[in-house]
Amino acid sequence: MPHTKNILAKIFCSAIAACMLAQCTGSQITVENNSSSDVTFHFKGQTFEIDARGGRAEISDIPNGTYTYNTVYAIPAGVSLDDVTEGDGLSGNIDLFNHNTFISILYISALSVDADTTGETKTVYEIDASVSSNYSSVLGTD
Repeated sequence: MPHTKNILAKIFCSAIAACMLAQCTGSQITVENNSSSDVTFHFKGQTFEIDARGGRAEISDIPNGTYTYNTVYAIPAGVSLDDVTEGDGLSGNIDLFNHNTFISILYISALSVDADTTGETKTVYEIDASVSSNYSSVLGTD
């Protein structure tokens, strides 16, 4: 019987250790780029280059804390800087206070042609990011 108790004790300790590890896993951010330009996602002192139209990056095992993120993007050819509209989702803060928080950031953009009263046209570029999480209170944009 002592041998059986020893095996049961090892199984019990292994199960407890596995449960503790599962609760200590960090959070994850998935960044997807459906915009028409490449973006660079800045987070925790790192840069993540994400290709246009389907590029993706995953950042995992993020410890609890408050983090700022920012975005740099390429302006499409033929668009002047004055004709770019940025949404609020391109930068902000993320407050991670729960383990296993999952955050999704989705970049989107639109190109449109506008005409002024003289009939002159210009190309307007709009870019934004949609940010969501499995916890409602972890997101804040600047």
